[in-house]
Amino acid sequence: MQVHDDQQPEYLIDDEDEGDVTEENSSTDSAPIRALREANKRLEKELANLRELQKENAILKAGLDTENPYADLFIKAYDGEWTAEAVREAAGKYPGLIPGVEQESAEELAEQQAHRRVVAAGTDAPAAPEGKKAWEDAQTPEEFLRLYEGQVVVD
Repeated sequence: MQVHDDQQPEYLIDDEDEGDVTEENSSTDSAPIRALREANKRLEKELANLRELQKENAILKAGLDTENPYADLFIKAYDGEWTAEAVREAAGKYPGLIPGVEQESAEELAEQQAHRRVVAAGTDAPAAPEGKKAWEDAQTPEEFLRLYEGQVVVD
């Protein structure tokens, strides 16, 4: 093989198109190269199948209610790790996806959020001894105003 100064030997040329299998280059490939390409295709399909089985296994082990119409949406949108623990933790945030897991009512959630807002506001006023009971027992606008101005925090 003769090499000119401005050319590299054929075996040193890096062909970026080698990964692309087309009808043109597959017919010119040698038998071992074709066999490797076919084996690679089979392994890629098996790997995709294995990933799908891993996903299904994690869903079943997590106890996800696959009959719930929102389960499909959750599965399509979930982009975390496909382990039972990770799926259970993520699905537990949505009502009805994991049977038997108590979901907090909207009222409980609203109360917790209100409490967090009060704590985040950093009010320095001490909680009145009457607390929530005082708010419930208040009858007149003056009583409500007294509680409001006193910044009675409800636990």
